[in-house]
Amino acid sequence: MFLKLRRFKVAVMVALAILCVMSGCSEDCVCPEDTSGAIVINPSPDSLGPPWTLAGPAGYSESGMGDQTLNGLSPGEYTVTWDAVEGWIAPPQESQTLSGNATVTFSGTYVEDLSESIVAWGNNTDGQCNVPAPNTDFVSVSGGGYHSLCLKSNGSITAWGGNGDGQCDIPQPNAEFSAVAACGSHSLGLKSDGSIVAWGLNVHGQCDVPAPNVDFIAVAEGGVQSLALKSNGSIVAWGYNGHGECDVPQPNADFIAANGGEYHSLGLKSDGSIVAWGYNINGQCDVP
Repeated sequence: MFLKLRRFKVAVMVALAILCVMSGCSEDCVCPEDTSGAIVINPSPDSLGPPWTLAGPAGYSESGMGDQTLNGLSPGEYTVTWDAVEGWIAPPQESQTLSGNATVTFSGTYVEDLSESIVAWGNNTDGQCNVPAPNTDFVSVSGGGYHSLCLKSNGSITAWGGNGDGQCDIPQPNAEFSAVAACGSHSLGLKSDGSIVAWGLNVHGQCDVPAPNVDFIAVAEGGVQSLALKSNGSIVAWGYNGHGECDVPQPNADFIAANGGEYHSLGLKSDGSIVAWGYNINGQCDVP
């Protein structure tokens, strides 16, 4: 009986030794305590799924996108870097210390970048208020009859809304623009070299820029007419002239800005006075 009991104890000890070796412990079965922890990556908003990079002790590095849980990590200091997402402001880099058998959470919050963005409202029958994404990097805007024009910081134009007359079909190359003007159903773009590009409805010649097409410094909205300011302070007007909206009053000089309504036009003089001409049935040319 004693012999059988001794053999049983030996068998148990051998089995335990085998289990210790298989589990990575030493033969005397002294196993180190498991001190690994977990890190939860939880950026917001959830729908964005931004990219990130996690760095930790002993050269640890892991990259991913959106929500993720990383298990079996060694204790130590970890740092998450939130990568850039167009149209959003990334949260600052964050560091936390992971203790043994613990869990830490990185919860960076991205904020929509509304700098150089556009807000549009009003009649939206043709989508003229639906600003295309990405809504960033705009430097100027102009609203037409049923379409919208905006200038990007890279010199390109973005157009959207009603396009029945091609007023949103920007001529190529779409580059090196410095100003835009959206008119009734046509569009104007001022190039950095001082020339004007016009497109869209042209039944009244509102897209036929008069020669010489040089030395322009600004373009202005009109109804079915087009207005532009020359570097010498004169205004050039063309297109529909049924109410004299293209007949710039003399002296055509010392202007610093111009603009146009449906059938009338306005010019700002360098002395701060305003000149108005064209259709005046509602007193739109009677400057107070």
